[in-house]
Amino acid sequence: MIELVKFRTFLLASGPLSAGSGIVQVGTHLYVVADDELHLGVFSLNGPELPGTRLRVLEREFPAELPADPTARKKIKPDLEVLTLLNGGLLALPSGSKPNRTLGAWIRLTAPGEVDPAQTRRTVVCTPLYQKLLGEIPDLNIEGAAISGSVFRLFHRGNSKSGRNCTIDLDLTRLVQALKHDADLGESLLTSRTPIRDHSLGELRGVPLSFTDACAIADERTVFIAAAEATDSTYDDGQYVGAVVGLLGSDGNVQRTEELRCPFKPEGVWPVSGKPDTYWLVTDADDVGRASELFQFTFRI
Repeated sequence: MIELVKFRTFLLASGPLSAGSGIVQVGTHLYVVADDELHLGVFSLNGPELPGTRLRVLEREFPAELPADPTARKKIKPDLEVLTLLNGGLLALPSGSKPNRTLGAWIRLTAPGEVDPAQTRRTVVCTPLYQKLLGEIPDLNIEGAAISGSVFRLFHRGNSKSGRNCTIDLDLTRLVQALKHDADLGESLLTSRTPIRDHSLGELRGVPLSFTDACAIADERTVFIAAAEATDSTYDDGQYVGAVVGLLGSDGNVQRTEELRCPFKPEGVWPVSGKPDTYWLVTDADDVGRASELFQFTFRI
């Protein structure tokens, strides 16, 4: 079993950043997306004891702030689950688990890896693509993404009645062009050869495992994390019983998994810069009053 080392708790000046669902490191900055926020959390590695700041990523489509009431918040939140680097910027994507959860954002980074408030940020409309995918995956729930060669691979979490874990391959060049021209993401982005692939992740303590995030590593391979959560709903949370980290080969097949000793559901994973085989991991306790936490772990390939 892989042990975790706690690095920090994600606290903002305004309070805890809960529901962390994705993480990216750029230089000495950590960017964290939370699935019940309209903002990214921005944290410095030079001062892990300092509170982070908020960066608004979705503007016109939502109110100034989401409701404080958890039930009301859940109904209208964009449900941003994916955060990754693409084409010189941060790409945040939604789950697609409800009709109102189809808007993401792309934010340009400056050369040092920082976000300049004056820099370009665009709303990314995923509605046409997600509507196409719903024809194949009725309980769509996108939780992660990673680049593998010429493919931009989405990870669908099978925590629904179907229990179907899938990867969905998009053409990377066409995706970059769509973002460059501020075009909606549509079904033409799907690769021509078997874009949707099912994966068997097994169970942990009798509960099925399902993807919660992924990140690219060398040689077109991908590290993913998967959680065992006792729910058959993409909307309602369930009891968390454990998690694994795994390796997807360059051929897109699962090569191995190993259990993580993780106290809360892991929702975000990203390589630690300058430390081979070491990864950041972000947890989500499914409690609006409890801050997400940041850990490191080693997974030797």
